[in-house]
Amino acid sequence: MIGSGFYDADFRKAILINADVSSTTFEGVLINGAKLSGVKGILEATIKSIDVGTRENPIIIEGNQAVQCLLSRSLLD
Repeated sequence: MIGSGFYDADFRKAILINADVSSTTFEGVLINGAKLSGVKGILEATIKSIDVGTRENPIIIEGNQAVQCLLSRSLLD
């Protein structure tokens, strides 16, 4: 996934175990329900915003808060 761009992508059923997201851009990516165990390179990615809600009820998190959310989910999953 290195260097990819994800804009308004739907990761609800994605399984990203030990995936490397270095140099990747996330903007409006729906991650509710995604398995993010051991994701690497989060601090090297451009995380503009993620959606931790649903398509019907989005909960958009931006900037550093989005980075921290991805880091914590990567450790917890």
